[in-house]
Amino acid sequence: MSISNRAVLACLVIAASSQVHADGIGSAIGGASGIGRGVGDQSGIIIPAKLNRIALSSTSILAGSVNGTVLGTASLGAEFLEQTPGLDAVVIAVGGGGLLAGAAAAMKQASPQLAVYGVEPAGADSLSRSFAVGKPVTLERVSTIADSLAPPMATPYTFEVCRRFVDSLVVVDDEAMRRTMGIMFRDLKLAVEPAGAAALAGVLGPLRAQLSGGRRVGVVVCGSNIDLETFYRYAHI
Repeated sequence: MSISNRAVLACLVIAASSQVHADGIGSAIGGASGIGRGVGDQSGIIIPAKLNRIALSSTSILAGSVNGTVLGTASLGAEFLEQTPGLDAVVIAVGGGGLLAGAAAAMKQASPQLAVYGVEPAGADSLSRSFAVGKPVTLERVSTIADSLAPPMATPYTFEVCRRFVDSLVVVDDEAMRRTMGIMFRDLKLAVEPAGAAALAGVLGPLRAQLSGGRRVGVVVCGSNIDLETFYRYAHI
């Protein structure tokens, strides 16, 4: 899509995600895509007030869209299978659904027998609720420590892709993510934000029975934008 610079008098972008989409759509403002060039001080981007300072300091101005996010994360899915062949299942955390949609689409088309599971915070389970009613829904409120998994809605695009390629969804509460943050720090030497612990929390919790019995399970860890103070407050070390 081409937009005349002169026609753009102001550019205001709201990022539903705490960082990824703020990064992704911002180039329309910053000028990398050409849309925002010449707009100057009339451009801006809104991100959540509670965004942790690590994510805030690293938020940049890049280009992107929902479709572009899914195409990008599909490459992650393809590379994941190339590097870890022979998996029986893959577990991925869900926020807006872009990561899960793209990765699941690539993985299931390359390996149809592979089971793909999504894990959502219990206080921000818009995709699970959308699956239940058969259409995208918007939540009245969200409540979770996993701020990057907390958009209040499932978009039609990611909903349809996930419904086609994702086997099932489960939810985990904040306490499960806190415990898993501690496990990952102690045993894996990974300091992650709650979102980065969500997928493993799903494996250790609601998915434990169906993924046991010697099955080879891949877990996508996405999310390490957390400062030391917040990590210490959240993680059960």
